Amino acid sequence: MWAAIDFGRTARGGDSQAWWFLAVASLGAVVCLFLSLMLVTLLLRKLGVLEERKPHKH
Repeated sequence: MWAAIDFGRTARGGDSQAWWFLAVASLGAVVCLFLSLMLVTLLLRKLGVLEERKPHKH
């Protein structure tokens, strides 16, 4: 995330290549957040805080 902020500052300063680095760093931050949330969910399920999701029968 800090890299994305730094690349954003550089891109606004006129470095056009920094926009690509900003996009990649932002995508990396989103993927990292998603994986972190998935790991927290799995951990909470293992600890019994969250219940396993069961499919609905129609």
